Amino acid sequence: MRSARKTCVVLFHILLFSLLSLKITASPRTQADALIKWKNTFSFQPSSLASWSLTNINNLCNWTSIVCDSAGTVSKINLSGENITGVLTEFNFTEFSTLTHFDLSSNNIDGDIPSAIGSLAKLAYLDLGSNIFGGIIPSDIAQLTELEYLNLSNNSLNGTIPHQLSNLQKVCGKIPSSLGQLKKLQILDLRLNALNSTIPSQLGLCTNLTYLALAINRLSGELPLSLSNLITLSELGLSDNLLSGEISPDLISSWTELVSLQLQNNSFTGKIPPEIGLLTNLNYLYLYNNKLSGPIPSEFGSLINLASLDLSGNQLSVVQFHQRLENLASLATFDVNTNQLYGELPQNISRLPSLQSISLFTNNFSGSIPRDFGKHIQLTYVSFSNNSFSGELPPELCSGFALEDFTDVLDQRLPPPTGQLAEEVMFVVNVALGCTGTTPEGRPSMRFVAQELSAKTQDNHNKLTSFQK
Repeated sequence: MRSARKTCVVLFHILLFSLLSLKITASPRTQADALIKWKNTFSFQPSSLASWSLTNINNLCNWTSIVCDSAGTVSKINLSGENITGVLTEFNFTEFSTLTHFDLSSNNIDGDIPSAIGSLAKLAYLDLGSNIFGGIIPSDIAQLTELEYLNLSNNSLNGTIPHQLSNLQKVCGKIPSSLGQLKKLQILDLRLNALNSTIPSQLGLCTNLTYLALAINRLSGELPLSLSNLITLSELGLSDNLLSGEISPDLISSWTELVSLQLQNNSFTGKIPPEIGLLTNLNYLYLYNNKLSGPIPSEFGSLINLASLDLSGNQLSVVQFHQRLENLASLATFDVNTNQLYGELPQNISRLPSLQSISLFTNNFSGSIPRDFGKHIQLTYVSFSNNSFSGELPPELCSGFALEDFTDVLDQRLPPPTGQLAEEVMFVVNVALGCTGTTPEGRPSMRFVAQELSAKTQDNHNKLTSFQK
């Protein structure tokens, strides 16, 4: 009896270990079957996915948009731009534990982002951008701790950004506070949604971020100081939201790797921090349409790589970096329109070799425009209107023959010319504009211009002689 009992115990353990060894794992066959079932739920099936069929079920690794690993199981699915119309809730996530790359961008996939997406434990790249996803961002995304790239932009997501995303150590991606768990996250793109939370402080835990885009949402509140931990950021886009408060010097001084800083179309207040001069890698700086006040600090003269600067639509009062203006050798676009800037233009503004567009309208500038303005640069756009400039137009303004758009520069309080004077002004303007043609054949010759001016002068002389008789 004792021997029989012992035998039963042994058999029980053998059976138990046998069952434990039967671990359910995905196979190429079960993955192929899952993909076909998902495809069959599409309301529109693109012809490019014809290889996804039961007659071809044993050739999974040769299917369109599929890449396999060495074991023959799916490692990458790239369906970007395939014009798929369907839902992700019909996708069987449990069959794709081997997936590292999942790209469904630029399709017509709607519905919620399923919480089951958190089961893709090896996923490093997730792009669901430019679809019709709605609802909230599931906090389960925080379980994707290998994630390095997350794009949920241009959808109809709403709600908050889950705080749990702070778990993602390689990537960051509505904004759940759990986002900070993505410690490896490098690229986070949530543009063009309807996210209506504040920016969670936990986002500052995603210290490997190099690209953070939260533009065109409804984010509000101040920038959390924890974002100063993101010292590897090269591109930061927070434009077109409802963000407010001051731009902290601590944040600016931590973002020294930035190439692009875009905070436009918000409600930021206070002064532009002088620490901005530490961002010597900056190519693009857009702070327009906020409520910033005070001076444009002299430290702007340190931004030697700056190509485009737009500070328009604020309440800025004075340009302090005029003595270092020549340092901005790469500056092509300079826009400070609709501020409260006053004083005269610095003479060295004529010596910005890359300048193409300058917009100073609706300020309180006065004095004359530097005589050599336009001589050494290829200007295409100039707008000085609604200021108090006086004196003559620079004779070299059109010397580069590239000017396409030019608005008034004279004191707007002066009465417009009338009668014969108005005719003569229009004649000179038409001749001058003729000289700004973009192609040589479109511009009049100097001989023609001389003849026209001579004829006009002779005509006026004849009129005067006739009157004197």
